[in-house]
Amino acid sequence: MQPNHYPNDQLQKQSPLLETFEDLVREFKAMFDNLEKSRTAANRIQKLVQRTRPASSYTSEFRQIAGNLNWGEAALIDQFRSGLRSDVKDLLLSVKDPTSLNNMPITKLAPFEADPMQIDTIRIKPLSAAEKR
Repeated sequence: MQPNHYPNDQLQKQSPLLETFEDLVREFKAMFDNLEKSRTAANRIQKLVQRTRPASSYTSEFRQIAGNLNWGEAALIDQFRSGLRSDVKDLLLSVKDPTSLNNMPITKLAPFEADPMQIDTIRIKPLSAAEKR
């Protein structure tokens, strides 16, 4: 139901919600709070980018925000890809296109990402146990 049609829909149904003001307010809050949550989630997901963090971290935050949206799979996949770093996007070119966000091959990209504090960026070799402390 579209929010702008709500009052007319309720009048035509002779809804009991129109009997008390409190019921009407409760119903309006239920409808419009979800609308605001969706708008906020849409804004957040459109601004979300991977930057220097691991793809798994980006994916986790993306999925959390996407849970508040009522978007189709194609839109979610497109938005997901647009926030990835360019090198990760290049890696995705080598795998089959996913049919859903759940089929996105981010786990296959894990070997290309270093775990923080595991690589010495100056000497480009694994840190020793003593250096990790």
